[in-house]
Amino acid sequence: MMLATVLPLSAPQTASAADDAGKRGITWGPCEEEPTVECGTLAVPIDWSRPRGATVKLALARRKATDPSARIGSLLTNPGGPGNSGVNDILRPSGFSEDVQRRFDIVSFDPRGVARSGSTTCTASVYNEMPYPVMSSQADYDKWVAFDAKLHADCRKQTGPLYDHLDSVNVARDMDAIRAALGEAKLTSYGVSYGTLAQQMYAEMYPNRIRAMVLDSNMDHSLNVKGFQVTEAATV
Repeated sequence: MMLATVLPLSAPQTASAADDAGKRGITWGPCEEEPTVECGTLAVPIDWSRPRGATVKLALARRKATDPSARIGSLLTNPGGPGNSGVNDILRPSGFSEDVQRRFDIVSFDPRGVARSGSTTCTASVYNEMPYPVMSSQADYDKWVAFDAKLHADCRKQTGPLYDHLDSVNVARDMDAIRAALGEAKLTSYGVSYGTLAQQMYAEMYPNRIRAMVLDSNMDHSLNVKGFQVTEAATV
């Protein structure tokens, strides 16, 4: 496990769009799967460049601080993956220490396009055309290129406009809207593995809105695709 801190890297963006989305608030209620946990949704723009346009509802869950008199605020966790559900993480028994649970509401979310937050949808029959995963020739590689193009087009068609707005920049903006909706002036955040990419983006975009941030099993989002895969393989 690696832990790292993030330092401010650039001037912050204006907060108006995220604050406006945050003002819609989160209506909390007992989760159907686990009534001791609270669940809710927050509507955010599908396209943050059009803040008054169509929205997607982000699914959230939280376990409230066990000692309200010692409560510091909310701790937003970022799930790994890509594709892991933060809501499911909260529904399970907490892995945080008793002291952290005592002082913080532990909150997480299904990132856009994942699980309950406008899940990315693809046709099973197209997905099942996937070629054999081990490539040993140019012909094998060409099959994968053709399959990727077909699957991309199918998933984009089935998912709709959200498909073009699933990057870490949009997730970072969603995080800021969640921060605002939780009533926090600054973000306290814990992320693991793939979840650290959105945290890094948040730190670049909103360096003055961070109270504390922990990056566990950090990934380097400055790498290109090849560099990223090489570092992943080296770790394995």
